[in-house]
Amino acid sequence: MLLLLDLDNTLVDRDGAFRQWAERFVSEHGGGAPELEALIHADAGGYSPRLDVAEQAKASLNVQEPLETIVEHMKAGVIELIHCYDGVLSELALAKSGGARLVIVTNGSSAQQRSKIAQCALDAAVDAIIVSEEVGFKKPHLAIFERALEHGVGAGPVWMVGDNPAVDVAGARAAGIATGWVSHGKKWPEPWEPDIVGETTAEVLREVRAQRQ
Repeated sequence: MLLLLDLDNTLVDRDGAFRQWAERFVSEHGGGAPELEALIHADAGGYSPRLDVAEQAKASLNVQEPLETIVEHMKAGVIELIHCYDGVLSELALAKSGGARLVIVTNGSSAQQRSKIAQCALDAAVDAIIVSEEVGFKKPHLAIFERALEHGVGAGPVWMVGDNPAVDVAGARAAGIATGWVSHGKKWPEPWEPDIVGETTAEVLREVRAQRQ
């Protein structure tokens, strides 16, 4: 089995880390709940450009630091606070011990994504890491999935586990890959269904492993 794995909000709680950073940043600059929620909204789950988020912080909190300084503070804070979801490392170890090849497939900058991976000890847990900046394509582009498939020649069934319906699940489905969606309690937004749906990453990984039995 080749198991492709999204990083942010699938293996690691990226949104939780951003919220913790934002709470601290807002408090340090005299803001409150409205400024915090505006910052989280501007972040859009990590999909907004970092300079746009920094502009929101600067405008709503009257921060004097340059935008680039805020961005670097933000990036460092997320890395410092990020962690794997409960059960992820143990489920990855079980999958690997069962013969699966594990490949992280993540959008983002090489420095930021690899720092998150190292912070959470995921580099030792997987067989390969594919970062969009390094290969020149972002999910859901077919080319990044094709690059990932190169790591699983002869490995058997291929699965993609992720939290984003369009980027992870629809992208993998279009590439002919079986899909597991981590819902985090949300409703599936499309008329078609992923192959596996679970509220937590550990639950989805457990169900994927069960497919081999």
